Amino acid sequence: MMKRITWICYASLFVTTVIMVLFPLSPTGDVYYFANAARTILAGGLIYRDVEWTYPPLYAYLMAPAMLILGDQSYAWKILPIIFHMATGILILKATRSWTPLFLYVFSPLPFLASSIWGSFDVVAGFFTVLALVLLLRGRHALSAISLAVGINMKYFPVVLLIPMLLYLKRERVLYFSIVLITSLLMNSPFMFLAWNDWLQQAVLFQLARAPGGYSLYNLITGNLWGGPPEVGLVLPLALFLLYFVSHLRRQRLLENAALVMTAAVLFNKVVLWYAQWFVPLVILCYQQLRRDSMLFASLFLGQIFVYAGGTLFGIVFGNQLDTILTFGWLYQATTAIIAWRVLASLRH
Repeated sequence: MMKRITWICYASLFVTTVIMVLFPLSPTGDVYYFANAARTILAGGLIYRDVEWTYPPLYAYLMAPAMLILGDQSYAWKILPIIFHMATGILILKATRSWTPLFLYVFSPLPFLASSIWGSFDVVAGFFTVLALVLLLRGRHALSAISLAVGINMKYFPVVLLIPMLLYLKRERVLYFSIVLITSLLMNSPFMFLAWNDWLQQAVLFQLARAPGGYSLYNLITGNLWGGPPEVGLVLPLALFLLYFVSHLRRQRLLENAALVMTAAVLFNKVVLWYAQWFVPLVILCYQQLRRDSMLFASLFLGQIFVYAGGTLFGIVFGNQLDTILTFGWLYQATTAIIAWRVLASLRH
C-alpha cells in the first residue's frame, strides 16, 4: 500500500512538471534577458564583456547547455527553473521525511508561477541554498559551504544566510567562510582576469547602486521613494538584524533563524513577488517542528494566493498589472512575509 502511495505521489510530481512546462511563458520578463546571455555564450562570447549580465556568472553557463540541447525556444528557457523547483521539493522530502511539506512547496503559488510563467532562476540558486542548510545540519560542512557558494554565484540572496550559518558552527567558522570565499573567487576568476572592468561594473557595482524597483518597504525606509540617498536607511534593517541575533539566535534553531533572516531580506528588498520563493522553502523546512499546527501552514499557502490574486485583481481594475504591483506590491510583499514570520513564531512556544 505504501509503495503504491509513493508511486502515485511521484506520478503527480511528473504530471505537475509537464503542466509547468506547458504553461505559456510571460511575454515580458527577465527570462528574455537570460536567454540573450545564453545565446552569446553559445556563439563563443563572454558574459560581461560581450553581453550585459548584471548577476553573478553561474546561471548563464547553466542555461546555455539547456538551450543547446533543447533549442532556442521558450520551454528551454524555463526548463532549469522547473527542474530545480521539483528538485527542491524532493530535497525537502528527504530532509523532513514527509510528503506533506513537499507538496506544500511544489504547489505554493508564487514559486510555482515564478518557475512556470516567469522562468525566474531564483529557484535554482534557492535549491543550492536549501541544500547547504541540509548538509550543514548533517555535519557535511565543506559540501555545505560549496553549495552555498554555488547559490551565491547565481544570485546574491544566499549571502545573508552566512551569519546564521557561521553562528551555528562552533569550531569551523573560519574554514567554512574560507571555502565559500575561495569557491566564489574561483567561479569569478575567469571574468575578473578577462573582463575586469565589465565584471566589476555589472556584477558588483550595479547591484550596490541598483535603482529602486517600486514601492517596497526597503525603498520606503531608505528614502528612495523620494530620491534620497540609499545609505541613509540601511541602518534600520541592519539594526533589526543585529537585534534579532542578540535576542533570539540559538544553535539548535538554524532553520528557523535562516528562514527569518531570509524573510527579512526579501521584505526589505525591491518589489518582486516571486522573491517569496526564497523564504517559502525555508519556512516549509521547519515543518518537523510545526506539523501539529497545520493551520499556520495553510495560512502561508493561502497568503500567497491572496498576494497573486490581489495583484491580478487590481491589475484588471486599474488596467495595468505591472504598475499595480509596483504601486501596491509592498503591501502584498509585507503580507506574505508577515504570514511566514507568524508561522515561524510558533516555534518559540
